[in-house]
Amino acid sequence: MEFRVTRLRSAGRAVAKWNLGTYDVQRPLRAEEPRPKELHRHVRVAHVVGRGRDGAPGSLTLYDATLVFAGADVWTMTGFERLEAGDGKSVCHLQSWALRPVTDAMLREDEWSERAAAGVERAHRELRGAAGSTRGLRRRR
Repeated sequence: MEFRVTRLRSAGRAVAKWNLGTYDVQRPLRAEEPRPKELHRHVRVAHVVGRGRDGAPGSLTLYDATLVFAGADVWTMTGFERLEAGDGKSVCHLQSWALRPVTDAMLREDEWSERAAAGVERAHRELRGAAGSTRGLRRRR
């Protein structure tokens, strides 16, 4: 099942509510329980590797992942994420994810938005081209 994952925290602090309508990564969710050498114990890990809303590849990992809520249109998971610090060490921060199952309607809306954005960009190019072609003309008096 493919999800759109939105991180609800940034470096451990709650994200602004206006940002919750966007998503960070879209792809299938993978959950496993590996035993990382650096933690010396088994850990529940949720992992999503996919593409972001800008089309760039992205990946999210949530350690000690716990499913808090599972509804028809949204799931919530909590845990912690590891971020690289400037000195080469990693820092752990609390993290929560909102996972929305991707529907056909969402995919159609994305396609429509991409076409609309391409149309606006094409119109801007045409306007710039038309403005450039009239530069050499003199005004009639």
